[in-house]
This record gives sequence, C-alpha cells and structure tokens, in this order.
Amino acid sequence: MKQFATIKPFETIRSLHIIGHQIDVIFDRLLQAEFGMTLSRFRILLPLIELGPSTQSAVAKFNFVTEASIGRQVRLLVETGYVKQVPCKVDARKCYLTLTKKTEQLVPKIMTRLSEEIAVLYGEVSPTEFAALDTLLGKLLSLGSAATSTAQDVICTH
Repeated sequence: MKQFATIKPFETIRSLHIIGHQIDVIFDRLLQAEFGMTLSRFRILLPLIELGPSTQSAVAKFNFVTEASIGRQVRLLVETGYVKQVPCKVDARKCYLTLTKKTEQLVPKIMTRLSEEIAVLYGEVSPTEFAALDTLLGKLLSLGSAATSTAQDVICTH
C-alpha cells in the first residue's frame, strides 16, 4: 500500500508567504514600469481606495506597520500629487489622507493592469480552483484574526 506524505501546515503557510513575495516583486516591477509608482506607495493608497479618507495612523495599521515607517512615502505621495492631506474639522492635530483627482483617475487603470497580470500569471488555475482557494484562505484569515485581533485593530480583509 502506498504511503501518503504527512501534511505539513508550516510548509503550506511558508508557501503562501513566498507566493505573496513573488506577487510583490511582480507588482512592484509593473507599477514602476507602467505607472512610475512603487508598490510601497501603492500600498498606502490601498486603504484610501478601499476605505476612503483615513488618518496616517489608520493607513499604517491597515498595512501592519508603524506610522513612522510610512511617513516618508506619505510625504512623497503628497509632493507628487497622488494624495492630499485634509485637516480634521474636529481635532486640529489630525489630518486625513485623501486621493487626488489625478489618483482617482489612475486607480482603475492600475487595478485593471494588476488584474490582467494576475490572469496571465495564474492562467492555469481554474475559476473553481480559485474559488476553493478563496474559501480556504477566508477560513485561515478568520481563524488568524480571531487569535490576533483586538477591538482597536484595523485589519485588511481583502
């Protein structure tokens, strides 16, 4: 009788980490070549795209980094006209980051190109396989969130 290899969850999770890194490299190259933007800067735009105007603190939490670690990128996005800082009407110490018109027009083009790149890269994966993977990843995300989240966390779920 044929022996089946023991499933090793750590190796599976490690593979997910490697796949994430591969996607980061591919997306960074594409963003720089076609849009003159780094992945690091695009990541700062993501919560603004998904959630709307956000504080720098909320953007940092969304990306699981410190506020200080994104400060330079935020400044460069403001200087290049991708993001604007809007003072909070209630608390003068806070500013909200918002997308500029320039960025609002660019985002659909970027998202289309990233989607096209994924379709080419993973063209051999069927819609059924992607659906099963999405379900499984949703379960893993939920289990991990239950073990790590607090009421104050802002977690990116998509």
